[in-house]
Amino acid sequence: MLKSFGPLEIMLILGAVVLIFGSGKIAQLGKGMGQAISNFRRESKRAHEAEYCPDCKAELEDNAKFCSECGAVISSRIKLPQGSKETK
Repeated sequence: MLKSFGPLEIMLILGAVVLIFGSGKIAQLGKGMGQAISNFRRESKRAHEAEYCPDCKAELEDNAKFCSECGAVISSRIKLPQGSKETK
């Protein structure tokens, strides 16, 4: 049966990883993971702030000049609270 890892085993594994990859690669890995988490948070907030066509309430793509649903020229954009998308 497998027993759980104790603090000594974890320290030995981490020491072996540092010896194999070096501290520079581990720092790059940490930086990359931090940037990935930051990008994920930023994009998930942006997804909740979607803009909608004022005519048909369809969600608009970034920098769209025309609505893909009704074809209306986009002169203004509206932001609807999530879950309140109304249709005509």
